[in-house]
Amino acid sequence: MARYSPSELWKQWSKSLGGLLLAVAMFIVFNNFLLALITFTFLFFIPLNDRKAESKTNTWIFAVCMILIFVMAFFYSGPSGGFDLDMDSENYIDDTSWSAGGGILRYIMPWTWTNPSAVLFFLFWFFTGIVGFLGDPESRQIIGMVFIFMSFLVFATGTGSENVGAAFFGQWWPQVNSFMMDVVEPIQNSLGTLTGTFSNAFMMLTDPIGYAHKIQEGNYVDNPTGKKGSYGVEITKFDMNYLYIGQPSIIQVNLKNEGSFPAKNVVLGISIPYKEAQKMSEVSGDTDIPYITNLGFTPGSPQNPGTEVKSPRPGVHIWGLRTDNEEEILYTDPPIASMPHQDQYFSLFTGNLTCANYVLFNLKEKSVPIRATVAYDYSVESQLNIEFVSVNEWERRVQNNQLIETQVASSISSSPVKLSISTNSQPIRVDRPFIISLDLKTEVDNSAIDDAVVTMTVPSWLLEKDDLSRICFGPGTVTKNVPTTAAGSLTGFETVIWKPTSGQYENYPIGSESVTLVCRFYNAESGLEREIYTLPSKTFNIQARGDYRFYKWKDRKAPVNIGQYCCKDDDCGDDNFKCDLGKGKLGFCIQKDRDFAPHTDGT
Repeated sequence: MARYSPSELWKQWSKSLGGLLLAVAMFIVFNNFLLALITFTFLFFIPLNDRKAESKTNTWIFAVCMILIFVMAFFYSGPSGGFDLDMDSENYIDDTSWSAGGGILRYIMPWTWTNPSAVLFFLFWFFTGIVGFLGDPESRQIIGMVFIFMSFLVFATGTGSENVGAAFFGQWWPQVNSFMMDVVEPIQNSLGTLTGTFSNAFMMLTDPIGYAHKIQEGNYVDNPTGKKGSYGVEITKFDMNYLYIGQPSIIQVNLKNEGSFPAKNVVLGISIPYKEAQKMSEVSGDTDIPYITNLGFTPGSPQNPGTEVKSPRPGVHIWGLRTDNEEEILYTDPPIASMPHQDQYFSLFTGNLTCANYVLFNLKEKSVPIRATVAYDYSVESQLNIEFVSVNEWERRVQNNQLIETQVASSISSSPVKLSISTNSQPIRVDRPFIISLDLKTEVDNSAIDDAVVTMTVPSWLLEKDDLSRICFGPGTVTKNVPTTAAGSLTGFETVIWKPTSGQYENYPIGSESVTLVCRFYNAESGLEREIYTLPSKTFNIQARGDYRFYKWKDRKAPVNIGQYCCKDDDCGDDNFKCDLGKGKLGFCIQKDRDFAPHTDGT
């Protein structure tokens, strides 16, 4: 049996202890236990003279640690804990889903995840886990360096961005981060537009069928009152100055209606996003998460007070939507009744950060995450022309090689929510089945839909013989109203009313999902017989309108000023300065020849 020589055994222990020290350094520098655990798992091992016992012992330690790594990465977000990775940001797991079993499978299957960081981490964890379990300590150390580096990137670009920034830049990190965001954000937006253009061109060349399906989503038409595209009430400005201790801080939020419709019941608020607030409370060890009021911000003004709103329970968005972002929203003023086209609204929030909260939430080397959210009632309109041809006309075109079937895109008004109407390739032969489908989805990031009602006007003969419950399928409820006669038409028209809900979870609002209603019609010939006998073809205009409440939010980081801050003597950084209330107490850095500070109560 192979055994280590004394020098070899010492060398193995040196390598192992080096890995242990690196794991400890990871925790101390970046304040994250999972990053330290990953380093420990791959770089630390127990050298034994009995090689078989060594392999068995270290393999089982490795296996247990890998299971802990997976659990902490996806399911734990405690103090200095995991990576807080979302497996599927589109899914919300409630008690019913778990008990049914289907929710569990949908949640844990990697191909259902929408977070690229979660997918990347899982793939590296899975493959390095196999290699490490089947290999020896040396192979684990080699493959482990790859996994450690990848894990660091996931941590640095996700939940640990503040930790990594503070480790490299110290108390200057908030200012560096603010400057980087101001520089990077415009470049990011420009690259996003350019990437989208190339993506469409590449898709058209490599996947014509997929591009044809994309056409069915419909196209925005010119907006005579504003911009063309996915626009509504936009947050055109979201700026803030530094948060000074004991001095007023200002957050400015500007709104502008750039869509096609007037906005109703517009509400604007600011908050600390719930997940970010959780991290701040974990640092402080407090059981309550910090709200925007901890920064001294209050809703509205004494002359026109706003309303403070808190989430009813964890895991539920303040607006009642199915998201993971519980938060407190402060209304600026009472709701704005109406914002016509191109109307603008300006709001200023003022706050006053105290020393107590500055120290409690460890803001010295961190930026404060602040979210501006706007909610409003809005609309979207869409229309699609559908051409029907008689049997004789169809056969004539076939015989003369004149039958050309095409996908026709619906025309959509400018709105942040896209309402698309689609059908079969046209023209449609009257004696064959066809569908009319509606697709409703948000077209912008960081947004959600609620309380949507979609109405679609169709020829009444489509619904004469069929019950909507048998021909229309989609989340929510579908009803119809009393037929009316459209001016200038030989046929009556009827309105289909669709109230969509979440397609994944019953009785939940739509949120950021895409929801679809499909109505299948089996024969148009009987309904068109009066007209189709005299005309070889006839085109109908199908119109739809969606009314909904829309929510959109934007995040920024507010840096804390490092000039005058709550201090200890060691924080002043200059022999000529001291903390006015003494070492270990709250106060300001002042010159040693001064006997008092602007505030002596630590606030």
